[in-house]
Amino acid sequence: MSNNLSITEKENGVIIKHKSEQELSNSWFSGFIQLGFFILIPSYFLQNYFLMILCFLIIIASIVKIQVDNKIKNTLFITIAKESISIKHESNRNKKASKYLLYKKNVGRFFITRNSSMCYEIWVEKNNGQKKRLLGEEEGFFSNQQKEAETIMENMNDILQLRTYNPPRQAIQYIRTNIQEPPKAKLPAPKQRKINKEAEISKMTIKDLKVGVLFDYKNETWEVIAQTQYDWQRGNTDTLYQVQNSQNTTILLLVCQDMAVYTTWLEERLPYHQLAKNNLNKVHQGLPLEFEFRDKLFLKESLSSGHEFVGTNQGQTIKEWKYISENSTETLRILEHEDEDVFAFLGKKIEEFEFSNILLS
Repeated sequence: MSNNLSITEKENGVIIKHKSEQELSNSWFSGFIQLGFFILIPSYFLQNYFLMILCFLIIIASIVKIQVDNKIKNTLFITIAKESISIKHESNRNKKASKYLLYKKNVGRFFITRNSSMCYEIWVEKNNGQKKRLLGEEEGFFSNQQKEAETIMENMNDILQLRTYNPPRQAIQYIRTNIQEPPKAKLPAPKQRKINKEAEISKMTIKDLKVGVLFDYKNETWEVIAQTQYDWQRGNTDTLYQVQNSQNTTILLLVCQDMAVYTTWLEERLPYHQLAKNNLNKVHQGLPLEFEFRDKLFLKESLSSGHEFVGTNQGQTIKEWKYISENSTETLRILEHEDEDVFAFLGKKIEEFEFSNILLS
């Protein structure tokens, strides 16, 4: 199997051209050759010339077939515009090219899986929950290289500005290649990103939480007693709040910011032995694209680098591997600090309307 990937940027989007070849199984034609020789030898001694000629033609035709038509050659043209994605598939096995058009308004997100043939596939989850394979073996996408699948998916994600189940490698690579960093010894200490909070109490929402704020949740009043801020290189900021009720019950709330969209998760910190049991503590050996945890399938959503700030302390470098469940209602975060300590949090999605009466204490 051989692959070739090229990406061309146009004014109206990006065109990805992907070529692949797959060796065909020649067992049928090899069998014809063996059968032809098996019949040819006795027919020679019996001087059955008709049968000899027939066997000879079968052998020659099978050899030619194996030499000439032993590969499937595919070419994919993926045109990514601002509002749509069109996929055109050409193959030497099918003279009529197949086409597929996908509109941005119907797209929820993309994700990558690997099939039983060890080839990577790109799927789309539509806004109505329907999942459809965009690129796979049927569409002529024969690729056993994860990087190729990620490159294609990230270009689609970049143009359509969607979230994916896989690492935003383009953003990290852009920072590495376009920003000239001074030597590590001269790097200034990272500064905590300032977040503008809505001061008018009547307009306070979940994104305005900070230490000392009170709010109602599940028919109880809670107070924010501590917070940890994560500033990511891609420009987003997430905040983990520790909140407590009158019975001194403590819970963790993670408010994630993705551009102007805020998502809230009720989290629990997982003990280290649960990470080790699922081999999720081995971040240096590479984490899987997907895994099962507590009888649920989690898919890799992102890999982020940034800094963690606790209170007014100096920020420390962190990496975050983020996974999300198939139904998008649960998330699992694995954090690695610069001292190589590993922490994990399991979160359950909660809606903003579940919070009320957000007030300064």
